[in-house]
This record gives sequence, C-alpha cells and structure tokens, in this order.
Amino acid sequence: MPAKYFDIHYRKASAIPAGATSLEDAVKSALSRADALNQPLWLRAEDRIMDMADHSDAEKLLFNTPADVAKGIAGELCLYRQGAVQPILAFEPKTVKTSSISVAQIFALIEQEAPEKREFIT
Repeated sequence: MPAKYFDIHYRKASAIPAGATSLEDAVKSALSRADALNQPLWLRAEDRIMDMADHSDAEKLLFNTPADVAKGIAGELCLYRQGAVQPILAFEPKTVKTSSISVAQIFALIEQEAPEKREFIT
C-alpha cells in the first residue's frame, strides 16, 4: 500500500459528465455508482479493469487501490497483459562460451509466467 500520495494537476478534462463540477467529482461519482447488487465500484475490483481498445495485444488497465483523500482521488493505475511472461534474472553464476574466442561467467535470463490468478504489471 502506498504510504504517501502525490497530487496530479490537470488543466482540463474533456469528458466530465453533466452535473459534475470537476474531474474529481466525476471520478467520485463513478466509483460510488452501484451495480444490481447495490455494491459501489469502490468494492468491485474486477469492474475497474478496462480493455485498452487501441492496443492489439490485449493490454488491460486496472484502477487499483482507489482512495478518497482530502484533496482528490488517489490510486494505482496498473497496465498489464493477460498471460504475459516476465524476464527474470537468476543470480546463479555459470561459465559459458559466449563466442568462438571468449568465455564468460553469466547469470541466466529466463522467462516465467505469473502464477495462477496473478498477472505481471508493466
């Protein structure tokens, strides 16, 4: 969890719905909107995931840890791609022939999938 939030200042929001006086009001209103079970979006993490329509590689954007703070709305924006693999550096040195004239000690670079029900963020 973040220990400190930072202000993000915006000049103009072009998609503020009628009735909202600011982007902050619009975001608070959206997060407070209830579903058929009367649960607000604050309490529905899976519903805060958005497909990135302009990306062909199935990237998604998650508004995670939304927080209503004194001067606005805070949270984490996480961009991820379902099923993506992450390169991992294994700090287990091994000596390999890196060319016809050189030998070097290296660390292996491997790709690993996220565990079940987990995704790597980018």
